[in-house]
Amino acid sequence: EKMDRNINDEKSKGSMLSGLIGGTLSLTASAIIVKLIGLFYKIPMMAYLGAEGMGYFNSAYEIYSLFFVIATTGIPVAISILVSENKEQGRINNIKKIFKISIITLGGIGLIATLLMGVCHKQFATLISNDAASLSILAISPTVFLVCISSAIRGYFQGNQVMIPTAVSQVIEALGKLILGLGFAIIAINNGYSMPIVAAFAVLGLTVGTLISLLYLV
Repeated sequence: EKMDRNINDEKSKGSMLSGLIGGTLSLTASAIIVKLIGLFYKIPMMAYLGAEGMGYFNSAYEIYSLFFVIATTGIPVAISILVSENKEQGRINNIKKIFKISIITLGGIGLIATLLMGVCHKQFATLISNDAASLSILAISPTVFLVCISSAIRGYFQGNQVMIPTAVSQVIEALGKLILGLGFAIIAINNGYSMPIVAAFAVLGLTVGTLISLLYLV
């Protein structure tokens, strides 16, 4: 009996180790793919938006990044650690509570940030001395809420040592930024819209890509 228990323990440890290695490789591969997509993204987007349009796009992205860092720093990692610890101890009900609380907490923070960006998009544009970027800030504002929910789900998966959803969702986000952002920008240009509106359409591609990524995680 003791020998069987030891064998089972060794198998369990081996399975966990292989899962961890596989998950790490998946995340590494996705990070490389995302970087490559980012490189391919900049060239055609610069060609269509030019320096002016990219200026609006980057201004909106900087505001978004600030709120994203404030909203999510450290929380997904904490979720992952708590889930992992409770999983090892077999406390399934605790894991459910942690997941529920994390969704409510991050969702609430993300919703507040999104509403603040959406309502005050003109003020933020004025604050960074780029009034024409206000529509781009408005277009990217829902992304904060979407990413906050995604971060909670990713933390849950990673705590269960399931890394594939995180890896795939990151690639989906990057592809959305590339394909949808570029596609929306081209549609706006073909319709004769001004550059601030074209840039907002390009930003909207990132928002829709993030939504698709979240739907995949769900």
